[in-house]
Amino acid sequence: MQRVDLSGAKLFDADFSGADLSYANLSSVNLAPPDGEVDDFASVRFDHATFVEANCEKANFIECSFVGAEFASANLVKAIFCGSDFMRADIRDSDCTGADFEKADLRGTNLTGSKFNDANFNGILFDEETDWNGVTGLDAVKNVPDALKQQLGL
Repeated sequence: MQRVDLSGAKLFDADFSGADLSYANLSSVNLAPPDGEVDDFASVRFDHATFVEANCEKANFIECSFVGAEFASANLVKAIFCGSDFMRADIRDSDCTGADFEKADLRGTNLTGSKFNDANFNGILFDEETDWNGVTGLDAVKNVPDALKQQLGL
């Protein structure tokens, strides 16, 4: 399913577990599950996929690969990204309130202008190329690594 165009689609009750959606266009896609439901995208490869203005609220992306993916202005509220790889991804201007990034790899990721209130950063990986400019809500993030606190002067 590489390079598939799913822009604007509403994908409820979809099971893409283990799929390869590299280079897929998921712009304005709605991946938010209906109330009380959980959509499972475990171990899906979304490398270089486009999620611009996508609604991924409460979606489950455990151990997914988002290398080079673009999430600009996406709704990632309460999404679960445990163990996911975001190396060199673009998550700028996105709402990540309450999102779970436990053990996520954020090295080289552009987080500029995103909101992280109540997010979980337990065990995240980051480096000097991770762009934290204009990020808000870090004072309310759970489990901010000491090295990140030091780097950002928190």
